[in-house]
Amino acid sequence: MRQVGAEAGLRFAGTRVELTPPPGSPLAGYAARGEAVAAGTHDPLEAVLLSVRDARPAGERVTWVVLDAVAADGGLARAVANAVGAALDCPPDAVLVCATHTHSGPAGWIRRVHPAFPDSADEAMRAELVRRVGAAAAGLAGTEREVRSLVADGPAPGIGTNRTDPAGPHDPSVGLLALIETSGAVSGLLVDHACHATVLGHDNLSWSADWPGAARRTLAAALAAGRPFADGSEPGPRSAPTVAVVQGSAGDASSRFIRRAQ
Repeated sequence: MRQVGAEAGLRFAGTRVELTPPPGSPLAGYAARGEAVAAGTHDPLEAVLLSVRDARPAGERVTWVVLDAVAADGGLARAVANAVGAALDCPPDAVLVCATHTHSGPAGWIRRVHPAFPDSADEAMRAELVRRVGAAAAGLAGTEREVRSLVADGPAPGIGTNRTDPAGPHDPSVGLLALIETSGAVSGLLVDHACHATVLGHDNLSWSADWPGAARRTLAAALAAGRPFADGSEPGPRSAPTVAVVQGSAGDASSRFIRRAQ
């Protein structure tokens, strides 16, 4: 992993909110499922919010909102951006709405994103998602802390390959944006790695954030545990950071040829 940049003089606030709907609604992501509905929850579906502001007077803000959904269509993205912008008193175009591309999220959250799928959008489900994300954004007020940013990138082999030919072209890189407090604790982490969230196959009938959710939980726990300092002393207790995983363009990257278990 190489460091490619750092910047101080920032303010950061982050949170996550559970979005998991009740069972009984159709899942999205696999045409092979047909109209099968969710029978339960494997792990929670969430929205993760990371908000960074220039600490100088009138400093600009950027906020990432990452949804555990197969996609975020234009209408949903605009509604979420408007809700978050209103809560944080910032322009909606400063809110970046992304999806983890899990294939185990609700079909009701999205408009048709592929000719093979029907338009199964459920307006009540979409409105509830927007309401929860907006409420979470409003709760960020007053929780900002001083941070410096660290940007790094490097390889992450073993997560995916080319989805049609394991020997075909594939980008294994991962990018990181870490928001680090003056104490050295990581408060927020944005991870960028392109790989379809399809560790759970079409036979899975439970809500799941798939590998992005597992990555969030694992990274948050590891960073909260901390590591010894260079002088051998132990860091003090740390709270778990807010971790978000974004896909960029997942394209032809998939875990289908190398996943070991589901």
